[in-house]
Amino acid sequence: MKNKKRNEEKRQNPYKYSFTIDQEKCIKCDWCLKEKPHDNCILMLKELDTDSKNNPIAYKLAERKRDMNVIWINSDECTRCGICEKVCPVDAIDRSLIQTK
Repeated sequence: MKNKKRNEEKRQNPYKYSFTIDQEKCIKCDWCLKEKPHDNCILMLKELDTDSKNNPIAYKLAERKRDMNVIWINSDECTRCGICEKVCPVDAIDRSLIQTK
């Protein structure tokens, strides 16, 4: 919990936005990976398992770029700085407003 609170303090847009990568558009250029502000916010994955609502259940990290099948934004570690969205050459990264109840 302490780590989650610290991450929230670093976020420029706390709890307002969610960033996702459209895997259909993504060309795996890795520009977002090179520009990410810290190690775990954007991950290079070999496998990503999701539930029926497309929420991640489990993933397997890729150790090398050639093993990568998915580039994924880890919402728990994302500081919502928007750098990834700005550097993506094909506009594959979407920012959406989080609806609060």
